[in-house]
This record gives sequence, structure tokens and C-alpha cells, in this order.
Amino acid sequence: MRLLIGFLFFSLITYGQQTAHVQQVMASYPSEFTSVQQLAHRIAYDFKTDAERVEAIYSWITANIRYDYNYLYQQKPKHIWIRYRTEAEKKEKEIAALDQRLNDILQNKHTLCYGYSNLFMRLCDLVGVKAVSINGYTKSTVAVIGGGTAFKNHTWNAVYLEGRWQLFDLTWAAGYTDVLSERWKAQRNDYYFGTDPQQLISTHLPADPNWQLLPLPLSEQAFFENPIYYPSYFSDRLILSASEDGVLQKNNRKVSITFASLPKGRTLFYTVDGNTKLVQVDRIKLTADGQYRIDIYGLKKNAKQLTLYYNLSPAIDFKLL
Repeated sequence: MRLLIGFLFFSLITYGQQTAHVQQVMASYPSEFTSVQQLAHRIAYDFKTDAERVEAIYSWITANIRYDYNYLYQQKPKHIWIRYRTEAEKKEKEIAALDQRLNDILQNKHTLCYGYSNLFMRLCDLVGVKAVSINGYTKSTVAVIGGGTAFKNHTWNAVYLEGRWQLFDLTWAAGYTDVLSERWKAQRNDYYFGTDPQQLISTHLPADPNWQLLPLPLSEQAFFENPIYYPSYFSDRLILSASEDGVLQKNNRKVSITFASLPKGRTLFYTVDGNTKLVQVDRIKLTADGQYRIDIYGLKKNAKQLTLYYNLSPAIDFKLL
């Protein structure tokens, strides 16, 4: 056990030193590059390991490329016709067409999820790191809990790094959409850098189950039945009871939530329908089988969403019926 602890401590120090070095060098990078080749060449020159190069690419994209909802509705599909004689010529022209689109992203400095994903994948390829783009479903609103969505609505990445595939979502890492103002806000979130597959599956479901990177893939039905978990749910080691799912049925304006594990010493709060006022949970009961039950009273009949906060950070979203 002592050897294991020492190894983990050494690994954390090494990663911290690596991150500090990458950020120090990246601070001198301009916010504009004319081509993906130019950006990739500089990163490959400044950093010698795959891990540093991937972090540098991630850092530059999340700092300089914005997500633009307006772009989603304003853009018009571009059809590119390619004439070729051989498969090699076809591949060469497809890469050239992709690079042109990615260069446009560098110039415009905004894109959608597939732009983030393709830019990250292409830059990784140019610096010699294997990466793929993953298409699938995400769960970011309680409206889809219990029902699902009929179309694949998101794209993210897997990168082969340090002998294994690791998961990245640069769209969600770059910022978030504020529900109240309906505007995108830049805010780097490194939770989506090499995210644990067991955690990312709570919000990201690949169309190809192999890219869940799990020994036992989660079904689409189970994915949409579960609540929405935030990073703090995992970092604070909350464990919801196996009997709970993402839908809470109101009974006389009351709901109950059961946890298998609930760390002591912190206070639980909740909000309803995105209200900014936090309400403290004052009823936590130990059940006969050793679990923790939370009772929340006074919910309105038309309430649709309940968000639990732990340590003043959002932890879980439930759908109310």
C-alpha cells in the first residue's frame, strides 16, 4: 500500500510540473494562426512529449475558440465536390478540404462541437498523436431524461496517450451556456481533459458503444433513465442509491431521494427550475438499511427540475413529474 501511495504521489507531481511547463510556454503563443500546419509546427517544436503536445493543443483551442449558437443557425451547408483518379488522390484532397475548413475556424475563432472535435483531432494528427472524433448523444437538460433524443447531437474525442485511449470534450471544456442569459461564456473546465470513462458516460453516450471505453457498455435506455451528474458528484464521492433514477415523482408536493453514501460535514442545498436561490436541505434520515434519505417538501405542481447542490456546487439534476 505504501508503494502504491508513493507512486500516485509521484504521478501527481509529474503531471503538475508538466502542466506548469505547458502553461508557461503557451502564455507566449499568439491568439491567431493562419493555418493548422503553422500551429501544429510550433507546438511540435516547443514540446517533445505526446502528453505535452496534447495539453498544448487543448490549451490553445479552449483559450481561443468560442462556441457560437448563432453560427448554428446562420451557417449554410457547404458541399465540396472532389474529382479524383485514385484512392490516394481522394484522401489527399479530402484532407486539403478539411484543412481549409479548419483554417476558417482559426480565422473566425468560433465554431460548433464538430469544429472543436475536428480541429483537435487534426492538430493531434499533425503532431504525431493518434486521435479520433466520436459522434453521439449528450444529456445536458432534464427534458431528455426518461425519453431520450432521436438524433446524435454532439461530437467529442478520444486520444491514444500513454498507452491507452483517453476521452476529451473541448466544446464543454472551453465554456458553457448560461441558462438565464442564454449566452455562451468562456470558462475553461479541465474536468473534460482525459475524463474518466466511468464518469463521462453520465453525460456522453457514443453512437458506437466501443468508445464508451467501459468493460460493460451502458445501454441507450439506461443512459437516458439516469439523472444528470455534475463533476462535483464524483469529486465529493456522493453515491446515489441503486434504486434511484433520473425521474422523481411528486407526491403531495414532496419528493424523496436516497443515497447509498453521503459524506458528512457538508450541507446539501437544492434549487427548483433553475432558481438562483439555494434552499438548504434540513431533512436527512438514516434508513433501516443504512442509506440516507432526503425529503424535500413544498414543491409546486408544475415544477419540472430539481438540482441538488453539495459543497455549494451543483451535483445532480433530476426531472420532476
